[in-house]
Formats: sequence, structure tokens, C-alpha cells
Amino acid sequence: MNKIISMRRGTGISARLNNGTKKEYGPYPNLEVCLVDMVKRGYVDPKQYELSFVIEESQRRISFDQAEKIGDYYLINTGNPEEEPFLYLKETIVDIVDTVGYIVFENGDEEKSDRSYSLSRNIDLYNQIKRTASRLMYYTDKIDSCTMDEHGHFTMNLSKSTGKIHICSCGQLMDLNDERKNLGYRVLPFAKNMDKYLTFYIYTSYIVQERDANLNKLRSIRDLFMEYLVEDMSCFNKFANANPRYVQLEYNLNIYLKLIKGGDKEC
Repeated sequence: MNKIISMRRGTGISARLNNGTKKEYGPYPNLEVCLVDMVKRGYVDPKQYELSFVIEESQRRISFDQAEKIGDYYLINTGNPEEEPFLYLKETIVDIVDTVGYIVFENGDEEKSDRSYSLSRNIDLYNQIKRTASRLMYYTDKIDSCTMDEHGHFTMNLSKSTGKIHICSCGQLMDLNDERKNLGYRVLPFAKNMDKYLTFYIYTSYIVQERDANLNKLRSIRDLFMEYLVEDMSCFNKFANANPRYVQLEYNLNIYLKLIKGGDKEC
């Protein structure tokens, strides 16, 4: 039988410095938290340290290069085909939503727009959102990268942080909530009065296992992005009446964007 081992309580990813001191950090429950924490400690170049899997129960250390990532698992060939040919190490990730709201343009929070106008307008607005995010990344050190997340939502990944700012259309939000509902997960809060084309959903998230997670920083960068957006759009006549603004929604209790946990078992 091949054993599935969760990264928790002394088992996980360890980072050992390559400067001769053999100083070691971790173990971390997932790779993203590990990489972010090493950058926070001043080790920006991954060549400054060596990653390994450490397993508490056997005091075993396995080079990170021996593993193949498959979803949320690391498949490790132990080199022992008779007794234990493979190990499956499972990351634990607690990715939680921090804030939710809308980027509203024109009168998108008051009435439904004419579809013939708003379809093309929606494309222009979305393209400007992406251009502003790129400018924020280029002119500041606040954003490490801009990507698409697993749901196809435009995402700004914060520097030295697991924090992320996600932006999607109202249609994409509906698709995500339908998927979450079918899986038995709590849906992301939404406002029924928002126009489908003149508003975009914006939500922030972070991994709670991050050391010294700075939520004030996450929220301030979201606000800075909105300032950049207002400034950028004021330069174009076609956006003269756009009036971009942020409308936050309030909610109670935690909403997990991703929750990967579990105990050890055989497979």
C-alpha cells in the first residue's frame, strides 16, 4: 500500500540555506507559503536554499527534486519497490477570502444597461482594468505578477505575500458560485442589483498559514489599484463618464476559497 501523508505537525517542505551554515526553515505546509516566507527572510533567489521534504514520524528527508507534483499531491519514488515504492505527500492549504465587493462603472449599481451598448463597453472596461493592473505592477513593487487563476479570474499576486486580488465578470462569479454550491461550499456574497456588464466583482484572498500575513497591506493595495484606475481612465475621453468606484460588501463568518486538509491514510 502507498501511504498518503499530509503536510502538518512537523511534516512538510523544508528550506536549508546553501551558505554553509545549514540553517533551516520550516517545515511548511505548502510550497507557496514556503517560497513567500523565504522571500520575506531576504532569500529572494531560490538558489540560495535547497528544498526538501521532511517527514516527522520517520525523520526522513527527501530531496524536493525527487517528487512529481500531481494536483495537491507530491508523488515521490522511494526507490524501495518491495516495501514502499511510492509516497504521496499532500499539501495543506487554507486559502481564505478577506474582502468582497464590486468595481462599479457609470450607473451600474442603479439600473440595468442597454445590452447593445454594454456588451462592447464591458470589453473596453475589462481591458482597461488589466492595463491599470499592469501599470501598477510596472511602476511599484506592490504586485509580483498578474495571472489568471484556476477559475479564469484576472489575478494580481502581491509581492512578498500570499495575498491576491481577483477580478471577474458577474457571469464568471455566477459560474463560480454554481460550482461551489454543487460541491457544498459557501458561495461568495453578491449584490442582485448590480448591472451584469458595467460592474466587475473584486475579491481578495490570502493563505492563513502565511507567517505575519498583512491584511492591511492587502486592502491598501486594492485601494491603490482603484486610485490608479480612476487616474488612468481620466486620461481618455471615451471614459469621461465612467466614474469608477469600489463598493464593498459585508459578510459574516469565514469563506474559504480553497481548503485542502486531511489526515494520513493508505491508498
